[in-house]
Amino acid sequence: MSDCFKVSLNAFYIWKSGKSTKRIQREKVLSEKIKTIWKDISYTYRSPRVWEELQKAEGKVSRSLIAQVMRKYGFC
Repeated sequence: MSDCFKVSLNAFYIWKSGKSTKRIQREKVLSEKIKTIWKDISYTYRSPRVWEELQKAEGKVSRSLIAQVMRKYGFC
């Protein structure tokens, strides 16, 4: 299966066990923060402005990651 989907065996077994990876956990935390910011600004900001707000609150955060999380969780 890992060859078919081009993932490592370790990643496959972590997924199979139902454990969450650090990246998935980080995305969930970011999605909650994005949701809060997005609601506070009346659902009008897109990823660049949300990124600016997160920069003020969090510090160093990748703009492309914010855009990816917003797309994944349907904030766009």
